[in-house]
Amino acid sequence: KPIVSTSLGVEGIGVQAGQELLMADTPEQFAASVLQLLHDYAQGGTLAARLGAAARRFVAARYTWERILPQLETLYTTLPPTRPA
Repeated sequence: KPIVSTSLGVEGIGVQAGQELLMADTPEQFAASVLQLLHDYAQGGTLAARLGAAARRFVAARYTWERILPQLETLYTTLPPTRPA
């Protein structure tokens, strides 16, 4: 599925506008991006399909358990012990 987001909404994720999603920071830009996708769907959905596939590849390459688990383990092992209430 194609994504329309603000730059704040994807800050720190590493996606690129026009590559994995459409970026829109004003209401006018957001509406124009949604209309662009609706028009694209009416014409066969090639833009939507390309954006959706690229976003899926991006997530699959960066956010698997194999990549996330070592980071979580590091986080949990560096947290201070909890204090009794």
